[in-house]
Amino acid sequence: MQQAVALRTRNPGMKLDIQLGTKMLMSLYGSESKHGTELIGLNPYEYLILKMPLVPGIRNRMMPGEGLTIRYMFQGTIIGFKTHVINHISKPSSLVFVEFPDSLEQYELRSDKRLKCIIPTEVHSSHGVHKAAIVDLSAGGCKICFEVKSSDAVRKLDSDEMLVIKGNLFAGEDATLSCVCRNVEIEKSTMTVGAAFTDLDPCVSRRLREYIETVSTFL
Repeated sequence: MQQAVALRTRNPGMKLDIQLGTKMLMSLYGSESKHGTELIGLNPYEYLILKMPLVPGIRNRMMPGEGLTIRYMFQGTIIGFKTHVINHISKPSSLVFVEFPDSLEQYELRSDKRLKCIIPTEVHSSHGVHKAAIVDLSAGGCKICFEVKSSDAVRKLDSDEMLVIKGNLFAGEDATLSCVCRNVEIEKSTMTVGAAFTDLDPCVSRRLREYIETVSTFL
């Protein structure tokens, strides 16, 4: 999977614009491991309340003053900040209190991450409607795999033809994506099509990036 190149900018005046329930990734200073957490509450300019990650032994590391790095997605951009543990509790729920950040770091993705996947889809073209699967997905395009017979009209698909893809993306929600065919490869009964997305609605583009980023953290 191709890694995105990040442009990091530090902005002390950037407002922490975040909703309760936002999924986040937490890492301890000196560790490359990232642990899933969630924003439960906050007191502006004083502290944030996060779920304690479900990782054996991590509670013993959450001592007052322990340094943490927190990252989350906001409108297709990765936002990060450094903070320190204030305290943690185990009842009524396992929570950790951390200092409110005084500055944020913004990571702009310069290149698209690629996600290896198998997503059943329906492809509409001038050659009809055919069942297929997306096997490679990025914010800029995808690779589609068809099982074809020698008589199937879709074998005539060529570069620069328009396609419409319909399938369950974004955690099971139906989505429709328009794209243009870039290349076609046929080997026996398998046809692979490389396609570039076109005219995506900004909201769909943002959700696509967030979906890829979220799934990639678990791979």
